[in-house]
Amino acid sequence: MLCYLCLFNADSWKSLVYHFKIVHLLKTDSNYTCCEGTCTQSFQCLASFKRHILHKHFPENIPSNNQPQDQSCFNSSLLTHNIENLIDDNVLTDNLTNYPFDFDLASESLYKSAIEFVVNLHNNNNFTRVDITNIQTSIINKIIIPIVAMLKNVVDDEIKEPIKVAKFHRIASVIENPFFIL
Repeated sequence: MLCYLCLFNADSWKSLVYHFKIVHLLKTDSNYTCCEGTCTQSFQCLASFKRHILHKHFPENIPSNNQPQDQSCFNSSLLTHNIENLIDDNVLTDNLTNYPFDFDLASESLYKSAIEFVVNLHNNNNFTRVDITNIQTSIINKIIIPIVAMLKNVVDDEIKEPIKVAKFHRIASVIENPFFIL
């Protein structure tokens, strides 16, 4: 089962949910996109995404009616309780050690998330185009730019290797305007 944001390959549904919630900080009501095979269907909540994945792509994993369904992966208190087990199982660290950082893939993922965010704003009938543009501008000017400036200052003060500083500034330039391609 693949993560649509970073293409992490999870071995089970539960691992994929943990990955979404811990690595990408997604909620049950976040948008999810299927990327199994050639499928690109999007979903507005985790439950509909789960139903699609289990019925369309992994029908053998559907529990029978006489077995209780395991809903523990949706319980946030249980999720925080199982973080140690998740790290011990190397679900999080496998993605970091097996695959080198791909700047282009990470940038594309950020831009894709920004597009989904703006599309969700447009789908809300309470916002006009001007409102959405103002929201984007406010997010960039009042949240993202101050955070990036703070990070740049820390990196410039702490890291003296020009190659590492340049790599960070390249990443920071993408983060500074996630709506660049919109």
